[in-house]
Amino acid sequence: MKQLLIISGKGGTGKTTLTVSFAALGDNLILADCDVDAADLRLVLKPEVLERHDFYSGKIAEINQARCKRCLQCVKNCNFQAIEINIELAEVRLNLVDGPPEIGCPVISSFSGTDLALIVTEPTISGLHDLKRILKLADNFQIASMVCI
Repeated sequence: MKQLLIISGKGGTGKTTLTVSFAALGDNLILADCDVDAADLRLVLKPEVLERHDFYSGKIAEINQARCKRCLQCVKNCNFQAIEINIELAEVRLNLVDGPPEIGCPVISSFSGTDLALIVTEPTISGLHDLKRILKLADNFQIASMVCI
């Protein structure tokens, strides 16, 4: 499973629009809106809620190696794609993450599990300044980056 994080150094640059556009082009995608202050991806896509579950954290699951048959059903059936096996499956999944703006804690958290960051910017002096800051942050976490102007 690959993860594309769409971020920018400031709000209003078109991150959500770009995320929705990619979502319209792809199949078998998982979408996440990590903009904690303005999570508006659901407003554009109007998804149908199929299930709701309580969220619990703090426990780490382990595979019981003695009972594991290596059938990979756990990987295929995990609703959270939380199981990673070091062999290739026929099915390729892509996580699209509509990230938060700027370079604060929410952005740092959204880098977790990211394979590629697409940084959206505008052709202004301010946009260039913000772009340099977010590129430096991505480089600090050794995340490959591309820029969309």
